[in-house]
Amino acid sequence: MTATATKPAQKPMSTSTATAAKPTKQQAPIDFELTTARYNGALFNIPEEDIVDNGPLMSGSVTVDEVRIPLSAFFAQSKETGTEYMNLSLGSKDGVHYHGRLFRNTSKKSPRSPDYTGFVTLLAVPPGVKFSDEEWDEAVRLQVFGRKVRNADNSVRIELNIAPQRSLEPVGDDEVAF
Repeated sequence: MTATATKPAQKPMSTSTATAAKPTKQQAPIDFELTTARYNGALFNIPEEDIVDNGPLMSGSVTVDEVRIPLSAFFAQSKETGTEYMNLSLGSKDGVHYHGRLFRNTSKKSPRSPDYTGFVTLLAVPPGVKFSDEEWDEAVRLQVFGRKVRNADNSVRIELNIAPQRSLEPVGDDEVAF
């Protein structure tokens, strides 16, 4: 079962026939599997000399159905709490894209805990379109987990795992065999 987070007038794009050689420009919403699928990606530092005002600090991609979707991360800080985070933009700059956030985990429970957690909201945003706060609140979210990893050349990346959120509902006795 797949679901696409779109406004009713939009049609989902089937990404299963696209090639995966390089990030591709998305002109239609991405068809996300919302039950069991897991997506992988990575963010890499943009060299300091290439960073521009209001531009991303990191860039990379996420693989969805063998297609690499561009991903950018922009530094942000909450006006209310001062919490620092990265605003995520998944998709091409001039095509349909999705937004999310990635927060640094300041108190990890164990060494195996992710260094970063966050979400991607599955509300397909065409260029120039604005959605209401209510539409953002009602949209499905995928969880994002990130781990700092050192590459073979000693540079670093954030390795990302993206998955559907688990239900917070307790498991009933009628849902298990025993």
